[in-house]
Amino acid sequence: YNYDREYVMYALIGLFLLILCLIGGKRGIYSAIALVFTFICIIGLYLPLLYEGASPFPLTIAVVCLITIVSLLLIGGFTKKTVCATIGTIMGVAVSGIIAMLFGKLSHISGYNTEEIENLIYVAQNCKLQVGDLLYSGILIASLGAVMDVAMSISSTIQEIHDRNPEISKKELFKSGIHVGKDMMGTMSNTLILAFTGSSLNTMIMIYAYSYPYNQMINMYSIGIELLRGISGTIGIILAVPFVSLIGSLYLKPNK
Repeated sequence: YNYDREYVMYALIGLFLLILCLIGGKRGIYSAIALVFTFICIIGLYLPLLYEGASPFPLTIAVVCLITIVSLLLIGGFTKKTVCATIGTIMGVAVSGIIAMLFGKLSHISGYNTEEIENLIYVAQNCKLQVGDLLYSGILIASLGAVMDVAMSISSTIQEIHDRNPEISKKELFKSGIHVGKDMMGTMSNTLILAFTGSSLNTMIMIYAYSYPYNQMINMYSIGIELLRGISGTIGIILAVPFVSLIGSLYLKPNK
């Protein structure tokens, strides 16, 4: 019924893992293990529990915590910077999901407004799947990688600054994390928003081709969903910077 793409896909995955291990060395191998663990969590834990009727948002928070803890431990080891990055990542992703849910409710956008809703409702008739909150769960999963990247980078920077200058004050350590994070905010925010833009490129071309009126365009469900995803995920990235900076300064410079 279709082309046999199995071995081509395996070759692409193998090329990715090979480059990751060759360039990253030992750290790259641990990164590959973390990636495999994330895939197993999504396929073997997250999706089956959703299918069995688990509440999507709490389940996603639990899976995000599990993936974050294991991935960062594999990549950074059990160190102070890993602890700071883990807490900051979970806080950033949680805030991102809460903001998405809040503004989703205010704008009357839910999982029932997505393109695949007809198929999902049909699937839900034969299981206990809760379709309505899947949209917000997807936002949490999508923003996890970017938030984790920023959190680990800021945490590593704060740890390095503290190790180089143990006499640095708590306030200065916090400011250093913020200064480094300011440069990352713009690039990572663009990365996340451009990723969501790329996923909705077909819709944007249709809007441009048919010259949709502004009122019609801004109130489309597809545009609202993409804005909700992109902006709430970006807020999680931005807030991860002060979260990790504060946690790192308090953890590395405890009160005597």
